[in-house]
Amino acid sequence: MPEGLTQTTEGERTEEEVAGALGTDDAAQRLEDWGWEGNVFREFDLPADADASPDQTNHVDVSVHRFGSPEAAEEALPYFSDLVVDAQGLEDVEVDPVGDEVRALSGAPDGANLVILYIRSGTDLIRIGTASPEGDPTPDALAVAEAILDR
Repeated sequence: MPEGLTQTTEGERTEEEVAGALGTDDAAQRLEDWGWEGNVFREFDLPADADASPDQTNHVDVSVHRFGSPEAAEEALPYFSDLVVDAQGLEDVEVDPVGDEVRALSGAPDGANLVILYIRSGTDLIRIGTASPEGDPTPDALAVAEAILDR
């Protein structure tokens, strides 16, 4: 994790919670068709009293979904990431290859700079969200991705 961040949340989501969060009429059916097996997540934030630069990454969230096959994870990647593009108005950006496939999204919908990576690795779909008040969190997002994939 980027310097200064501490874990604030972790857990698992049920299929019903994931389908609800996706918010589409066909989400539950798609998850079933793709053999969705589970989700785990963790969030990391700078403590409120941290003396941080506005260029520093101040938030990272990681969510991992496991599907029944690599092909299912491949189909899930654009579905999940397109929903984020539509909801937050993010744009595709180029990054170095990570995992079997990566889609990188960037924008500042609420004033903070966001970079979200969707990475397919085998049967897993990994979402890494990063935020910085004024800086570019892309290098931190990629470093977190590499650390996860090296395990």
